[in-house]
Amino acid sequence: MRKVFYVCVALLLIISCDRDKNGDVVNDTILTIRNEIDLKLDYDTVSIEFDSIFLFNYKKFSSNGIIYAGYNSSHHSIDLFDLEKEQIMKSISLSREGPESIGIVKGIFFHSIDSIFLVSDGSLCIFDSEGRLTRNILINRSELYLSPGNEANNVFFDRLDKSIYIQNIDNQYGQCSKDHYKVSILAKIRLDNESIELLPLYYPKIYSNSYYGFCVEPQYSFIDKRVILTFPIESSVYVYNIETKLTRGYGGESLLSKSLAEPLPWSACNDNDLKMRHFIENVNFQRVIYDKWRNLFYRFHLSDIKGPDSQGRFKGPNQKKQILTIFNENFEVLGEIELNERRYITPSSFAGPKGLYLGAPSGENSLRFHILKIV
Repeated sequence: MRKVFYVCVALLLIISCDRDKNGDVVNDTILTIRNEIDLKLDYDTVSIEFDSIFLFNYKKFSSNGIIYAGYNSSHHSIDLFDLEKEQIMKSISLSREGPESIGIVKGIFFHSIDSIFLVSDGSLCIFDSEGRLTRNILINRSELYLSPGNEANNVFFDRLDKSIYIQNIDNQYGQCSKDHYKVSILAKIRLDNESIELLPLYYPKIYSNSYYGFCVEPQYSFIDKRVILTFPIESSVYVYNIETKLTRGYGGESLLSKSLAEPLPWSACNDNDLKMRHFIENVNFQRVIYDKWRNLFYRFHLSDIKGPDSQGRFKGPNQKKQILTIFNENFEVLGEIELNERRYITPSSFAGPKGLYLGAPSGENSLRFHILKIV
């Protein structure tokens, strides 16, 4: 199935802002200039058929664009798929008990067939292709709790520095405290000496000034000595340079939706109904995906929607627009696309040699993606 279509988009040239190593904004001036251009896009589908022991959607996965590794929570296994040949490679069974056991997997990084990094509660483990445990590092020490916070976040291995990057979750203050948003977001674990370093990456100050309910989970990617950080409530993209320890912010404003969520009063902290309504009605910006084959960046977000209609009925999350923003290597916005073909599971998306793989499960016995490619 192939479709070719054209999209008229805007080019945004952005003057970035720098943060010092304490996370403070040095220059927050952002200039936006729009120039109309045309993008030609190609659309394709890949589908890998299987029997019932596999899953049609893996909430925790890792892919290098050629091999897809997903954690199968039902069978406690790592399932490997060849995306180029569109076939199953193997399923690696994990032990639930004994010296080589691991609990529920909350993070995965596929480095090679015999070097698969897995994170469970309190442990960073490395397994080979036979499910044998080759390394186990205890990571939750003192007051630290290191674990990917949601299904979009993961662990990342820097093969040059021999380090793992993983989310640091505040377990001291809680989201109702302004101090929660002053805690470092990301940690670095060195494999040579197992030391843990908290990076100077923090929430934007807007989170300390106002309350945003359920829209608080940071999302991140690791790309060539850089951490790409986004937050649900705003369109800005933050790029942290690991070597210089400086963070640069880029605007990334949307022309198809609002670019900033509305705040809640701090008194709403314990009102889950109000927070859920706020979550549904406001924009929700997601993580950035790097396409090394085209030197592009992609970011999904869900649009804002209006409140109750004249009869007092509220709209649901499925009525929000799914929007894809495309950036060049300088995080200048090349364009935006409304994904109205169908509802995609955007946290399941990744880049590969053929293009951007969009999670498009059929609900049947197949691992299925739509592939979007700029040609």
